[in-house]
Amino acid sequence: MASPLTMVHRPMNLYKNTVSRSSLKNSSVLFSKQQRFNFQNKQFQRSLPSRQRKGLKGRMSITTKQQPLLPERTLFKRKLENLEDTGIDDILDMPRKRKCVLTPKRRIDAYEHRIKVAKDAKANRQKRKSARNVNGSWSGLGHRAECQQGMSNPNILCYRNSLLQAVLHQPKLVNWFVQNHGPDDCCVESGTRCLNCLVKRVIEEYWIGKDSEFSKILSTLDTSFKKAGWVVGGNNGQGDPDELANWLFGVLRDELPTTGRSSLDSLMYITTASVVTCAKCGHISRSTDHKDRVLSIPIKPRIQKGAVSSYLTKYMIETVEDYKCESCSDKSDKTRRILISHAPDVLAVQLKRFEWNGAKDSAMVGINLTLDLDLYSEAKATEPQRMTYRLNSVVKHAGNSGFGHYICSALGPDNKWYTFDDQGVSRSSVIDATQQRGKFTPYLLFYQRDEA
Repeated sequence: MASPLTMVHRPMNLYKNTVSRSSLKNSSVLFSKQQRFNFQNKQFQRSLPSRQRKGLKGRMSITTKQQPLLPERTLFKRKLENLEDTGIDDILDMPRKRKCVLTPKRRIDAYEHRIKVAKDAKANRQKRKSARNVNGSWSGLGHRAECQQGMSNPNILCYRNSLLQAVLHQPKLVNWFVQNHGPDDCCVESGTRCLNCLVKRVIEEYWIGKDSEFSKILSTLDTSFKKAGWVVGGNNGQGDPDELANWLFGVLRDELPTTGRSSLDSLMYITTASVVTCAKCGHISRSTDHKDRVLSIPIKPRIQKGAVSSYLTKYMIETVEDYKCESCSDKSDKTRRILISHAPDVLAVQLKRFEWNGAKDSAMVGINLTLDLDLYSEAKATEPQRMTYRLNSVVKHAGNSGFGHYICSALGPDNKWYTFDDQGVSRSSVIDATQQRGKFTPYLLFYQRDEA
């Protein structure tokens, strides 16, 4: 009967990079078959790259005390098992460095940042998908140019009238209310008026024609605004259309269900982040994503013959003096870029004309009929569509921050420009809409994104 133990004077060199023959040439150590297999299997696994080593998990004997550690890539993939279609494959396929110089804290921060980028990319794709289902034109919905009408101004409500005219001439937003907010989508408690339902009613009555009950709906809208908490912040009851828009869309968003909020965010809100790059060490410092309903552009310092696109470039890309790098502590000038991770379908642009002391800057600024934001895109992989926009309404102001008057110029369903001055409606032109006429200067601009 053969003995279970075998005298081994030299190992079976069956695998590459195992123990050399010379190290055990004259050894008289006794190995059992199981011990010999465990020893050679362990040496073999150590010689393999991490990609091949993970495939041998579970093949080592139970007598081995130390199990092989899973590679970092495997752990990272397992953490992302619940994230489907996150667009993280490009990050996973990047070549790994042999030596990592990051401290444990920075490794954790980098890992958490990659997870956040993956989640944001997935959320942005879902937003874009929901927004693409909304019709962005006037065709097929029965909106006629002859249905356009003015609005009464009983109590210094020109700011409200100009904003409503601008909103009512956004085909993407109008179609969103008509298609996506029905009785089943209303989440407001019984006995409370839903502002989403009321705004939808305003849209429907406006585009029916002059024989509708539009004036009655407007008075009901004012009462509902006050009950919902709207308070005019200006002096002498003079409100600001941008402040009203921020308040109104915030309330509308809070009333919607989760899916409705995501869809409205895709339609109206822009998401940006500030990125600072160090020219010395190449370190990139990125702020958290910031969501805004309007893109506010400073018009100082003045740019000679500057248009909106010129001031936008100066605002989105600028040099920051004496910025301390988080990596190398260098305090030289750095380049700060504001990058867009999500671009809305309806882009609101505010020209910062009012100072903190109430003074108004009435400088002439050229209004671009089209805006191209591709230069400032951060998520090119998740934004297959180009970020090009076309102007379709302008809110103008005359006066100062304490007293003045607002009017609106908008592009109608017949592709012609009209001017809305409270109850008055008149034919206009693109030149009158975009240039300064008298004391009226462009203040709020509304662009709609081109559809692919």
